[in-house]
Amino acid sequence: MAKQTELTRRQRALADFGDFVLDHDELDAILDEGCRLVAQALDTQLAKVVEIEGDTQTGLVRAGVGWTPGIVRQQHVSLQGRSSEAYAIEKTMPIITKDIAQETRFEFPSFLRDHGVVALVNVPILLPGRRPWGVLQVDATRPREFDEEDIEFLKTYAMVLGPVIDRLAVASDRNRIEQVLNESTERLRLAIEVGELASWDWNVRTGEVVWNDRHFLMQGYGVAEVTPSFDAWVVRVHPEDRAEALTQIEKARDDHKAYTHIFRTLLPDGDVRWCSARGRFFYDDHGVPSRMVGVMEDITERKHLAQQQEYLLKLNDALSPLTNAADIKAAAVNLLGEHLRADRVVYAEHHGEYFEVGENYASQVAADLIGGSPFSAFGKSVSTLQAGQLVVVDDVNSGVFDEEERASFLAMGVRAVVAIPLVKASRLLVNLSIHQQSPRKWGLDEIALARETAERAWAGVQRARAEEALRDREADLARVQRIGEVGGLDIDVARGLRSVRSPEYLRLHGLPRDGRDESHADWLARVHPEDREHAERALFAALESDALVYDSEYRIVRPSDGAVRWMHARADIERDGSGRAVRLVGAHTDVTEQKRSTEALRESEERLESELRQTTILANLAERLVTEERLPEIYEEILSAAISITGSDAGTVRIYDPESKSLVLLVARGMPGNMTDHFRRVDASSSTACGIALRTGERSFVDFDADLEDTACRMHVEAGYQSAQETPMLSRSGGPIGMLSTHWRKSKHRPTQSQLKFLDLLARQAADLIDQRRSEDSLRASEERLRQFGEASQDVLWIRDAERLQWQYLTPAFEAIYGLSREETLSGDNFRSWIELVVPEDRAIAAGAMDRVREGEYVTFDYRIRRPRDGAIRWLRNTDFPIRGADGKIALIGGIGHDLTELRDAEQRLTTLMEGIPQLVWRAADRGKWAWSSPQWSDFTGLSFEESLDFGWLAALHPDERGHARQIWEVATRSGQLEMEGRICHAASREYRWFRTRATPVRNDAGDIVEWLGTSTDVHDLRELQERQQVLVAELQHRTRNLMGVVRSTSRRTAEASTDILDFQRRFNDRLEALARVQGLLSRLNETDRISFDELVRSELLAMDGAANNVTLKGPTGIRLRSSMVQTLAMALHELATNAVKYGALSQPGAHLSVEWSVASPDRRGRPRLHIDWRESGVTMPDTTSGPRAGGQGRELIEEALPYQLDAETSLEFGPDGIHCTITIPVSQSNETAGDDG
Repeated sequence: MAKQTELTRRQRALADFGDFVLDHDELDAILDEGCRLVAQALDTQLAKVVEIEGDTQTGLVRAGVGWTPGIVRQQHVSLQGRSSEAYAIEKTMPIITKDIAQETRFEFPSFLRDHGVVALVNVPILLPGRRPWGVLQVDATRPREFDEEDIEFLKTYAMVLGPVIDRLAVASDRNRIEQVLNESTERLRLAIEVGELASWDWNVRTGEVVWNDRHFLMQGYGVAEVTPSFDAWVVRVHPEDRAEALTQIEKARDDHKAYTHIFRTLLPDGDVRWCSARGRFFYDDHGVPSRMVGVMEDITERKHLAQQQEYLLKLNDALSPLTNAADIKAAAVNLLGEHLRADRVVYAEHHGEYFEVGENYASQVAADLIGGSPFSAFGKSVSTLQAGQLVVVDDVNSGVFDEEERASFLAMGVRAVVAIPLVKASRLLVNLSIHQQSPRKWGLDEIALARETAERAWAGVQRARAEEALRDREADLARVQRIGEVGGLDIDVARGLRSVRSPEYLRLHGLPRDGRDESHADWLARVHPEDREHAERALFAALESDALVYDSEYRIVRPSDGAVRWMHARADIERDGSGRAVRLVGAHTDVTEQKRSTEALRESEERLESELRQTTILANLAERLVTEERLPEIYEEILSAAISITGSDAGTVRIYDPESKSLVLLVARGMPGNMTDHFRRVDASSSTACGIALRTGERSFVDFDADLEDTACRMHVEAGYQSAQETPMLSRSGGPIGMLSTHWRKSKHRPTQSQLKFLDLLARQAADLIDQRRSEDSLRASEERLRQFGEASQDVLWIRDAERLQWQYLTPAFEAIYGLSREETLSGDNFRSWIELVVPEDRAIAAGAMDRVREGEYVTFDYRIRRPRDGAIRWLRNTDFPIRGADGKIALIGGIGHDLTELRDAEQRLTTLMEGIPQLVWRAADRGKWAWSSPQWSDFTGLSFEESLDFGWLAALHPDERGHARQIWEVATRSGQLEMEGRICHAASREYRWFRTRATPVRNDAGDIVEWLGTSTDVHDLRELQERQQVLVAELQHRTRNLMGVVRSTSRRTAEASTDILDFQRRFNDRLEALARVQGLLSRLNETDRISFDELVRSELLAMDGAANNVTLKGPTGIRLRSSMVQTLAMALHELATNAVKYGALSQPGAHLSVEWSVASPDRRGRPRLHIDWRESGVTMPDTTSGPRAGGQGRELIEEALPYQLDAETSLEFGPDGIHCTITIPVSQSNETAGDDG
């Protein structure tokens, strides 16, 4: 029973809510009532509705019951992170929390705990299409289990809320439509009152029908135009609705029920009207219908209004979510075109004198109209539109347009048109046109609907463009903030100090890009712990006062990298009418670097003040040192300054003695007598602190302890000193001057960097002073030595001022060289006087040298003067150099003048000698840099004197030998000897010739080489002779070895073939003579010549008296034989000739010897070959006992030795009338076939 009561109460709550919704149209009131009813139904004291705030991740408590003031419609809740509301929306399902104290899934706003909320349930509110709108939250102040019935009830409640909210969201549209509908209903009521309903009375039996006048008119008839009848009514029913209308009448008749039906009528003019008919049948006692009475109402307007309402709701749903202007225009024209069944709908914006069409609707039979069209194409219609008046034409051919305007519409395929202008501030902005390709009668409701569409589309376009412009402005603002590194924020005080931050703010604070919304607690947690209380107090102080500006600085810890940054926050405070702060709009800038600069400036000022005190000490010391002449007093002043600068308890000043290499104590303060005696002189090479500092040139520190083994350490401890420092005093060149020592009673004491810096300045100042005093003493001694040197020197030493070049100092040697007294010379403009002594040809050189020295160069130059007393010309070599003052600028010019006259004369004589010898002569400085070359060198190489200077002479050497020449010079510089051979190019023939180069060093008194004197001698021909000689010797050795081999072989073979010693002697002599003849030929040749074959064969035959008529020689001349083959071939010819003399053609009358030779084809190695044909004829061959023997030496030589030794091809035949021998043998590669035959 309890559950039934609970269910009834909840159903009553839903019913009461439904009644309230029907009676109210204000959303906040409906939502508040909904919260009250749901809290009452579930017996909770608290309930609320949270609405999602646009695209933000926050929600607004839009309605509620039971909450304290400041919550409903003011409090915001987070819908991100661990929000229970966000979770319910994401999951689109109820989310229950039984006890928020035990809940670990979610974080809850603090105001819930403030109201004692313990348990709660969140139910998502969804709009049609399941679009999330917010949540319905029921809150209980005691632990509660929300059961399944509770959840189902809440889900039902939320489902009711969704459509209600959606309906009220379009309340303005519906209100407008309802207003039109109410007006129509009122007109209908008045029409009914005055009898505007059509009525009929139909006698079913007789068919007679009675109509009132309104009936005739509604059917499109004139009153009494026709006889009323059932058929007259049926014919006016729209053909598409006719069958259904008759069916409904029959059904009402048969079912004995009231007849109600809505249908369309089609009037003769084509107009279609909607009718609502209501009536009833009357029956007789037998149940047979006898009569039907009814009324018919024209509901066309109401029907159209309902359709319009549906259309406008659909239009609103289509346009609301769109954000792009083009999309809005396209959606509007498409919906209107489809609803009106138009052929084309055009949304044209006006720009200047043009219609600009970006979007239009076109049916399948019509073409798109995209682009611009001039006003002039539409004639007076444009003027009508600009006046804000409609253009409504059912048929453009009806005469309403002139011919040009009509043609324009027809060209676009338009026969009927409605053009709706939107004029704002007397300016035509938009023209919405509806086109039909056939004539069409436009209804007022259609025109009204089109006008409403145009207004809504234009409003949507304006909204989209405004939102786009706003986005652009926000983007520009974000860019400006980024460029200026200014983070913007907007704090809503009424919402619990929640803030919205710009992207640059997020970057400055190291926050994620999606963290635009932040609570006060989130901000405070990011503030540096040491600044947190101060920062929050400053914020609340500004809000609680009447101030209009909030200004504060504090540190934050950036979450992104943990960096600590200083922020300067400044904001305008907006207040309501009561002065209460409601909003802060401000900016944050990162001032970390400014803060650091300020802190650095403060520290710098403190250091500056300290350094100013130290500088004053040094300045006072410098002033005292300038005026103080006594060195002991100066040392006392230096020690006082050192103790003052370092704040020490004691100190010493020591001077370095270079002779004893020790530090000598000059002055001490705060030291016991035994310590000053002990440290009176300290070895500079010792391992003490001062010894180390002096050797390294760097400051050293020392801490003393009670080390009994170290006397120095023990003495310091006994005197009460625990630490000390040693600063070396060094000259500007780094040499040791002395030591500044300071001591402290404090253990491990170290001066500050500032103190050390000024101590270094003091050491520098003291070292300069001591060094200056030493230098002054040294200078005086040096000046005395210079005076003595100048008076003893034979060279002129002089000094000029750098500005006017006037001599200030001259040594006595000047008088001997120039023949003028120094007093006379130094008077007047002595530079001009000196220039006049210089011979005119050398004055430019002398003056130019002075200019170069004034620029800082060291210059050595030679020039001539004419002595005024005797007119003698003297050669001088000046070495001039700049002398700089203390400011580094050239103040003086010093110089040394050396008399070169005798040297020049000697050089001239030497030059004459050198130029007269047939060698290339030159002079060089160190490492082969030539300083002079003789004319012979230039004539031979084509290099001028100037081109040969320095290393220019290397250009004449063969490129392969230039590097070697440089190496020879490097060695000569160390060894003192130079000798080399190399090839030098002869300029005229461009031929490289061999030269032998020798040079002798010229040394000074110290034994150092100051110059080299050298000659280069042409040894090219000598080298060629030597090379030829070497070749000849080698050839002689080769030939001798060959000859000895031939003699040995001939001797052996002759002995084997001889019968006795006399026979051996005769045979051997003949063969030796043949060899001698060959050697005679060879001895007449040089190493490049060769013996020709024709010479060899003629020589052999002449020796055998073979020049008779019975010998024929035929073959080309000049076929050269290789030297290595001549002896062997000659011996073969000798054997053939000897045989011919003894047994053959040269021994018998009538016999004949023919020797022919020719050039044969090359062998397999490509070598040219000589073919020899030895043929004897007409010979009476002897018997075998007395004739030539087949195994003799000759045959062995031809058939074996020649092929083996000379790679020859041979044949030897003993014919019936003589010998026939052929030899084909390789010859010299240089052979060319001669043109003459022998």
